[in-house]
Amino acid sequence: MEKLKLYGFCEDSLSWIQSYLSDRLQSVHIEGKQSKFLSVTSGVPQGSILGPLLYTIFTNELPELVHDHPTPDDQGMFNMYCNSCGSLCCYADDSPFSFASSSLDCLSTTLREKYSYVADFMCSNDLKLNGDKTHLMLLSSERGWRSKLTDDSLTLITSLSDPPVKTTRNERLLGSVISQNLKWTEFILLNENSLIKQLVSRVNALKVISHSANFQTRRMIANGIFLSKLVYLIPLWGGCESFLLRALQTIQNKAARVVTNQGIFTSTKVLLRECGWLSVAQLVFFHSVVLLFKTRLTKKPRYLFEMAEIQGNTRYGTRTSHERKLFSVGHQLPSNQFNWNSYRWRSVRSWNLLPRKMRELDNVSEFKKQLKIWVRDNVEI
Repeated sequence: MEKLKLYGFCEDSLSWIQSYLSDRLQSVHIEGKQSKFLSVTSGVPQGSILGPLLYTIFTNELPELVHDHPTPDDQGMFNMYCNSCGSLCCYADDSPFSFASSSLDCLSTTLREKYSYVADFMCSNDLKLNGDKTHLMLLSSERGWRSKLTDDSLTLITSLSDPPVKTTRNERLLGSVISQNLKWTEFILLNENSLIKQLVSRVNALKVISHSANFQTRRMIANGIFLSKLVYLIPLWGGCESFLLRALQTIQNKAARVVTNQGIFTSTKVLLRECGWLSVAQLVFFHSVVLLFKTRLTKKPRYLFEMAEIQGNTRYGTRTSHERKLFSVGHQLPSNQFNWNSYRWRSVRSWNLLPRKMRELDNVSEFKKQLKIWVRDNVEI
């Protein structure tokens, strides 16, 4: 309850939450037999609306456990990224830790140490760290180094009683599939639950209802079940290989034909115009720039905000500062096309292509409205 007070909950809310979590009983029913009811002294009802919020408040200091140095006052409490300590990014009870090093020995030592910190924190707060759901992935985009790695190159010893955690090639995280080689082929194309397979199933569902629904209804449903799935995490995977974007464009064209009842010889440009949609490449541009705009406007999340700065504060001079152009900071220019297409560089390049008046806007709705018109006229399908 003390943490809830720190977060500004009023007395009425605190009283309601306390009554909501108090005087609860539980029993177990197995093979026709039921145990006696026992008092529940910790935890929240599973599936409750307040559950994720209360868990986040209860474990709000978890990201700071991995840092070996005090956080400066001007950076606030939560320092998400640190070159020397790594970072722990929490989403409810999913908490991936990341650390970068060119030495496998350093990686092994650091991961084992940070895992111990988190396990001790969980134990001291009556929580359990699930070793079976703890996975390890070794990421690398360098061909020379990656060619020397094997599945057994790095293991994590969590405890003497549990088996060691070995590296995996692909992991599902928040609805996406992260691959060891930092590419998106597995997520978009190869996975048994890939993005393309999910989109195809939604197109088939559209075909079922297309015979009994008018155009407006078909478009509304397509926006809800197809387009929303297509744009999920699109700023993240938008820098994938061109053949993956073309494959997604083919699926989008199929969905547009179902919505518009047009034949297979109708051009992509006509299909998109009738549906009021942007192409896949245009959607990548649009959502990447919108995310950058919101980050610049709110200055959150901090690690993304600090990624790009207004030119003019450095050697580039004052003219580009007046034009509100950006440049990526903290890294040298990428040496290959793979890194050049990452969100860091792709979003900044896209931003600098916009007209000056659009870059000077400070309203999200107006920016998105003007951006969609500009993207439709200036970004290739």
